[in-house]
Amino acid sequence: MSDRDTRTPEDRREFERELLFGEVGETIGALLHELGVSQRELAERMGLSESRVSRIIGAGENVTLRTVADLGFALGLRFHLAAEELPDRDQGPAANDRPLPNWLLDSKNRHRPTTGMHPRDAVINARGRELVDLASSHFPREFDVTSDTDAWPLVCTGLLSRMIGTMKAILAQHPDQLEADAGADVRRLFEHGVYLAWIAAEPSAKRIQAWTKADLTSRLAADRDAHAHGVELLTNEQRAELKTQVAKLAGDRLVLESVAEEADRRWAGKLPGMGGKGEVKSWRGFYAIVFRSYSGFTHPTYRGLNPVVVDLGPTRKQVRLEAPYEGNGPYGMATVIFGLSLLVAASALGWPDVASVEAIFERYP
Repeated sequence: MSDRDTRTPEDRREFERELLFGEVGETIGALLHELGVSQRELAERMGLSESRVSRIIGAGENVTLRTVADLGFALGLRFHLAAEELPDRDQGPAANDRPLPNWLLDSKNRHRPTTGMHPRDAVINARGRELVDLASSHFPREFDVTSDTDAWPLVCTGLLSRMIGTMKAILAQHPDQLEADAGADVRRLFEHGVYLAWIAAEPSAKRIQAWTKADLTSRLAADRDAHAHGVELLTNEQRAELKTQVAKLAGDRLVLESVAEEADRRWAGKLPGMGGKGEVKSWRGFYAIVFRSYSGFTHPTYRGLNPVVVDLGPTRKQVRLEAPYEGNGPYGMATVIFGLSLLVAASALGWPDVASVEAIFERYP
């Protein structure tokens, strides 16, 4: 940026205007080139003079949002509003404002507009994003771990960190209002959440060892399978070390259904918004209606094909791309599972604040 661009606030404001005008012009010019559309043809489609289209592309006109929308319609596309932090934000009028939200700063999962979504889905999406922002504000965190006895806060926080990433992926799919892939991601969200609840229900070396043993046993099984196909995932030394660790660890084989039931003994009916044992909004209930129900979308099954196969007649069928779902998708349930996981963390780890979680659900019921 030149000295002129940063010399005074007014210069900076003018620079940002010119930058935006230029980006519009360059984008439209590049699109015309790639699509093989001339300025004259674009002008005819929009009912404008060719000279005005030329001024827009040359950044010589203050383009309104109405004109941007018309440009998109004429080219068969839709422009979305995106934002990013100014490099010198702390030196301008917004210097004392709050930090920008995490969804905006995350370049891989930028906020996508919810315009066009069903009103109910827009509320759910906003709820999910605020929950993610709340949880993300507590990271990074550091721990001193000396043994399995004091490892559980690290493990629970790590599980929650992974859930934040999964929630971002789920919410990024929400504007398209598709069910299958999001349903598979909600299963993963539930798995992390139920293990978080299970460990936090009885934070002890016993549960950390059982969890670790299951992990190491799975890694050794994967290594044996790969070895049988001529691929070495582990060295002999690593393999021997893992076997030694497994032999020393206590704990039986972990079964997800049983993990959910044990988590319910501590949390069912005791968290705000959570049902009692055997109800839908319990960990065992989530296992039934989320993990098992969406199994068909995760695996190659006929049910997994339902969203993309349409009956055209008695024997005729069509395979299409998945269309937006009708009824309830998995997104609302994702925010409930994530919200309850935050309440588990609030009870076991002391953060986030319970009132903050409840306030988000009250704002977006």
